[in-house]
Amino acid sequence: MITTNINTTPPNYEEQINSFYLTQLDRTYNEGTEINNTISVGCRPLAFAIKAGTKILIDGLSFEIYADAAQSALQFFIVTTTLSESINKGAKITIDKENLFLQYQRKTEGQVAGFDIDADGITKGGVEITGWLDSDTMTGATANNVPTAESVKAYVDASSGGGSNYSMAKCTTTTTTSSTDGEANAVVIPFDTELNSSVGNTMVLNGSAGVSGVSDTEYSFYLDDASGTGQFELNWAVAINTNIANNRILCGVHLQTGEITGSTITWSILSPSTSWIYNRGTGAIRKGSTSNSSFVTIGAAAKITYFRLMLWNEGSSTGTMNAITLLNGTQITMKKL
Repeated sequence: MITTNINTTPPNYEEQINSFYLTQLDRTYNEGTEINNTISVGCRPLAFAIKAGTKILIDGLSFEIYADAAQSALQFFIVTTTLSESINKGAKITIDKENLFLQYQRKTEGQVAGFDIDADGITKGGVEITGWLDSDTMTGATANNVPTAESVKAYVDASSGGGSNYSMAKCTTTTTTSSTDGEANAVVIPFDTELNSSVGNTMVLNGSAGVSGVSDTEYSFYLDDASGTGQFELNWAVAINTNIANNRILCGVHLQTGEITGSTITWSILSPSTSWIYNRGTGAIRKGSTSNSSFVTIGAAAKITYFRLMLWNEGSSTGTMNAITLLNGTQITMKKL
């Protein structure tokens, strides 16, 4: 008796048993046939839904799915191709295992949690995200990147400013107006001490020394340095008492802005910022106050904008009298918006 061992394992057996079966062709397509994305490929019911971009194999030939197809569909569309060899009715259609491995390791197509994946991003709801943005100024922001939480916080803090860049200042010494009436004889209100401020605030009080090398800058202040820009809110209150003589007196208060050129500063009145204090100055009725506010914009200039608050006698019933500030009623707050 002669025994012959016959290998009945079909060609590509290992590949076939490991294949991810999808369906079978229900017709034959001849070599040289062009199948474009408007011509459907007929098949038996799909075992599962497939997405555009999925790579499939038909008798070892690789194709790319052109459009989504539902589970149990009897046709699908592929990206336009011309057949290099015939594929016959009944040919098995499987998922490309090599591509499946690559996508498992380096995802560039398909879906994850409902997001469509391609070579450079993820898409959902018509919006594709292609990267992160790590910029505290949001420079480089587009419709296709997502800022980090740290960047968003830094940007919001810097933009809103409300709780992150503010200062409140007071005076530690009083000042008296000139007995000579008129705005031209105004004196500077001596704000010299921060009473309350945010950490790292940009407001600077120049104090009694003023700006080094520049006269007429005593007790001036600035809101940000030359590289800073933004909008700021200033609020101030000034309280006075009569001085030398006790009689009726009218005082004015306004805010000035200045710019330094060389060693000289030029001051101008910020309008409207003027307010008035009328002090009756009789017996115990001898105190008065005023308050005001302003929004100011610091542009992208090469020079610092300086500020100072001025006080003067506008007129009085006694020529020798003047006014003196009250420490417990005089203050200014500065806040970046």
